[in-house]
Amino acid sequence: MHVPSRIGSRRRWWPRPDRLHSDRGQAGLLVALLVVALAAVAALLVSALGGAIAERTRARTAADAAALAGVTGGREAAEAVTRANGGALEGYRVDGSVVEATVVVGSTRATARAAPAFGAPRVRRPSVACAATGPSPSCSEPARWPDPGATRGFP
Repeated sequence: MHVPSRIGSRRRWWPRPDRLHSDRGQAGLLVALLVVALAAVAALLVSALGGAIAERTRARTAADAAALAGVTGGREAAEAVTRANGGALEGYRVDGSVVEATVVVGSTRATARAAPAFGAPRVRRPSVACAATGPSPSCSEPARWPDPGATRGFP
């Protein structure tokens, strides 16, 4: 059996001249760079989308709270609750016992409606008579909630 001799054969640590200017392996590098770039773009899109969803949720929450506060406390209470939630009260409308509040938080606008619960007092609005005659006991009396222990007509 013949064993090949390694005498005289050395491994070179530098590349061979014919492979020195080769483009082999460049596709893998380009694909890796493309994957990194796409991941960065996807991360930016997710971040922007998450911020928009959070702002929309804050606007809806502020509008709901303003409408509920407007039912019992009027426009002043709605404005105070809106400021506490980081927004501005853009619109406030009372239609019978229903309050509609429009709130702007950041660049997002939200509208909510609220009405008193069954048996609760109606929304207090200053009437023309109160404005003309000045404060009176009937105009300045605060709204009162019904007694929670009352059965409200149920046995």
